[in-house]
Amino acid sequence: GAEALLWTDGRYFQQASLELSSSWKLMKSGLPSTPSLGDWLANNLQKGDVVGIDPNVHPATWARELQTKLEKVGVELRALTPNLVDEIWVQRPAWPSAAVRVHPFEFAGATVADKL
Repeated sequence: GAEALLWTDGRYFQQASLELSSSWKLMKSGLPSTPSLGDWLANNLQKGDVVGIDPNVHPATWARELQTKLEKVGVELRALTPNLVDEIWVQRPAWPSAAVRVHPFEFAGATVADKL
């Protein structure tokens, strides 16, 4: 059976709980009882299946780790361009035009140079 699952971290647990319909399952990343996305995919997909990701929104190291995990079980990781969500999102809000603001190190945890 097909499942609709959303992985998110603690910043969005409450929002997701309020906004997801009952047909979705919230996967609370970082909790011991929640498998990582890669582990869940590797354990639930079949050999020959394909997982598509937008290469512009996932760090390369994360994508390589996911690819390695999926290859072990015969699942292909494929970079999708353009992003399929972008293709169907007809009432997408305009990109922000405000200037970027730099948060102080004490809040950001790293310098701008370190993050870039």
